[in-house]
Amino acid sequence: MTVQRRADLHRHVHQRGLQNDALVPPVSNLLHAGSRRWFLQAGLAGAGGLVLPRVLEGQSPGAGAA
Repeated sequence: MTVQRRADLHRHVHQRGLQNDALVPPVSNLLHAGSRRWFLQAGLAGAGGLVLPRVLEGQSPGAGAA
């Protein structure tokens, strides 16, 4: 078996295995930004998720005691 044939067989085995896996999205859906607006909304939601716990922590009743 040639090296090229072995590489093709190896690639085919992986492609066939991924097609049947429900947890792996299709390659076309791995990175898809629908629009500039969607990209900004996703970024702001991520930043808000990181900042919100600290904001709420600062508003808690025991925040001044620390």
